[in-house]
Amino acid sequence: MVNSPLMEIEEIKKLNIPNELIVYLTESTRIADKLYVSVLKDVEDLYLLYSNLYHFKISQFCSCALNCIERVNKIDTFHFFLKKILDDNLDLTEKRSLDNEQLSGEFLQIKADKFEKTSKEAVQVYIDLVDNMYHNKKIDDFSQVYKAFGKLELLLELNYNELNKKLLDSGRLVLEEYVNSQKEQDKLLVETEAKFG
Repeated sequence: MVNSPLMEIEEIKKLNIPNELIVYLTESTRIADKLYVSVLKDVEDLYLLYSNLYHFKISQFCSCALNCIERVNKIDTFHFFLKKILDDNLDLTEKRSLDNEQLSGEFLQIKADKFEKTSKEAVQVYIDLVDNMYHNKKIDDFSQVYKAFGKLELLLELNYNELNKKLLDSGRLVLEEYVNSQKEQDKLLVETEAKFG
């Protein structure tokens, strides 16, 4: 059994750790008897260290921290134990120390939800246009078709997705058949007009 003071709820709320972790620590009764001052200070210290040096998933950090807090049995080795668990389990990507001006030429920054929303919209427009061509419906503005194909190709360049690759490949076949079909219809129309004048 560890003989160390527990941190008060108000002090936990002041810690510089992820809010999700603060909420759990202050509202859960499951580990309330393990919220030692030195343990939570170690969690805060390691969070500050990792968040300044690396990109990582906050949920992974919280999960590791909670698992270690649950298992704490020696306060003096907790810091090293948590660091080892974090090093083994976090997907760490080094932060670059370049300023924004230097980074602007190297990276395109876009929020994940915006990328997902834009991707879904582009794929849906593409599917609708290919479906119309497949069912031999008249396409009034063919530039929209090529624009949709271009967007899907760009999405594949930015974020390869096997499903989108298959959509693009099958869409190309449908486009080719549609163009050939339209040429045949136009040829028949010209021949009919020439015959009946």
